[in-house]
Amino acid sequence: MKPGFWYRKSFFQAHNLTVPTTYAEFKSLLVTISKIKGIRTPIVSGDSVGWPLSDVTEHFIATYGGASMHRALTNGTKRWTDTDVRAVFADRLVPLLAGGCFSEPLEGNTGALANWWGGLHALYFMGSWITGLVDNATDLGVFSLPPPTGTTTGIVFGGDYFFVPKYTTHQTEALILLKYLASKDGQTIQVKQGGHIATALGVPLSDYPTVDRGVAQLMNGVVILSDLDDTIGGTFQTNFWSQLQLLWVSPNQLDSVLAAIQAKMPAS
Repeated sequence: MKPGFWYRKSFFQAHNLTVPTTYAEFKSLLVTISKIKGIRTPIVSGDSVGWPLSDVTEHFIATYGGASMHRALTNGTKRWTDTDVRAVFADRLVPLLAGGCFSEPLEGNTGALANWWGGLHALYFMGSWITGLVDNATDLGVFSLPPPTGTTTGIVFGGDYFFVPKYTTHQTEALILLKYLASKDGQTIQVKQGGHIATALGVPLSDYPTVDRGVAQLMNGVVILSDLDDTIGGTFQTNFWSQLQLLWVSPNQLDSVLAAIQAKMPAS
């Protein structure tokens, strides 16, 4: 699951910071963080081949364009150069990039993670598996972008898929096992291990570790979405990643970036 911006609770407590409930409060939080001694930028930009820059971008789309825009871009019924899509970038993401709120793209699991955990940045957009990448997961907090009034927002969730080869000698037994793993009882065991969010209905929140419980609660009232670039795949995905890397360092090239992204959309 890609829930939002992670922060260290100890950092927020030390600097009297609070989780924003409106976009104005989010921008104000970034300004406040930028003035803290030792901070390089409020948000660290984790990267590798272009994600999780793509995950951050999808979160802005799913929040300020809504779940319907995210789905329409995924299935190709909306263009990246459409006025309302451009507005999400131009009004929300690009001003933050141009204003120095994000760092330059840094390798995710080494540079970005270490710099954020070490206090050089306060926020890091990453998936829920981050709980297994830090020394003390109990110090983790997370929040999604504050939703606008009147918009049905979404959040990206990556479900797991099982495959049983036809040539296995124990196909029946394998299917029984996988059916159990996908059940409420199987998923309850999984979430207790930490770092997982149940895909089965009925798994009680009380069975989640504290930090994962907070992640699961972020799904309340939002539409669950599939990852946009993973779903489209192909040359679109690699181009999407590279164009976002360009946008991160040259936000004034928004229009050419959106046009280049649209150019690689598969024919619908």
